[in-house]
Amino acid sequence: MKDLAGARDKAQYMNQLREVVAMADIVLVVLDARNPQGSRCKTLEDLVMRSGPNKRIILIMNKIDLVPRGVVQAWLKHLRMQLPTIAFKAVTAVSASANEQKIQATAGECLGGSQLIQLLKNYSRSHNIKKAITVGVVGFPNVGKSSLINSLKRGKAVGVSAHAGFTKALQEVKLDSKVTLVDSPGVLLAPESDPDCVLRNCVRLDKLVDPITPVETILRRCKTEQLLKLYQIAAFRSTDEFLTLIARSRGKMLKGGRADMLAAARTVLEDWNCGKVPFYTLPPAQPEVSAAHAAVVTQWSAEFDLEAVTAKEIASVEAAAVDNGENFMAMESGDAMNVDGLDEDEEVSGEGAMDEDEDESEEEKYECMV
Repeated sequence: MKDLAGARDKAQYMNQLREVVAMADIVLVVLDARNPQGSRCKTLEDLVMRSGPNKRIILIMNKIDLVPRGVVQAWLKHLRMQLPTIAFKAVTAVSASANEQKIQATAGECLGGSQLIQLLKNYSRSHNIKKAITVGVVGFPNVGKSSLINSLKRGKAVGVSAHAGFTKALQEVKLDSKVTLVDSPGVLLAPESDPDCVLRNCVRLDKLVDPITPVETILRRCKTEQLLKLYQIAAFRSTDEFLTLIARSRGKMLKGGRADMLAAARTVLEDWNCGKVPFYTLPPAQPEVSAAHAAVVTQWSAEFDLEAVTAKEIASVEAAAVDNGENFMAMESGDAMNVDGLDEDEEVSGEGAMDEDEDESEEEKYECMV
């Protein structure tokens, strides 16, 4: 993705993201369970916080089937200190035929869907809302936003793809008479050359000019012994040696018997992004939570009745998550992204929206939400 076809297209997508926040009563921020903190956008969360006292955020930790159970539980504990959070596994299989809109029962089970729907209904009930609520679905490319919507709808409501940047425009889906979902494009908020963006699966690999630098990042973060076991290759001392061995084992050779280093690097990145290289990150140290922030978490959790809704969650995590992390690579958690431009040049609508130029402290931001 070349910065979403340029600055003009990126600005358009950023406007759409702001539009989703303005429209929504509740914003679902979809995270990748393998790197939840690295798939958060602090700027976006702050934008929602500033856009009105009645707007709410729910974090959706998707793809819990790709990480060990203990890791899922550790992240849920960490994230719920900050915002209401639901563990989720979307139905990812496609229908049997092109004309069939219903997802087959054998395609897999959605876990966390009933809890999420109940949270939304609890919010409407606690605020005595009689009309339908609008729920925005946001997140980085390829975290599973559209798959989440299809899982809740129990059918193919929006298109999905393994390629980053598939969703190009806002799509509204009426879940029932009480809930309307809005799918948004996954906006790439950093240069496509950023290795972390590549490893978040935010960039189309066939468009990537330099696939070798992200591979170097993988080699720095992973244990060599695990890579040797995974790829069944001999020991290596450098990135070039590693890619040469991969090229030979995968048949990525050029004329004259030279290794096709770019093709080998793309192969490794494909393995990484499709889950063949199993990895997870552990939660960082919990930051100190201000009294105002803690009050917001308590109030929101009560509105959603989070404790009651998630009472049976342990069984879902037990059913979906991996037994143990024996063959996984434990990685350092990525940082939540901060970006410039998301809240610039456009006022966010909504009751109680703050002036763009107002210098608001972290404490004041949460005090206005209580």
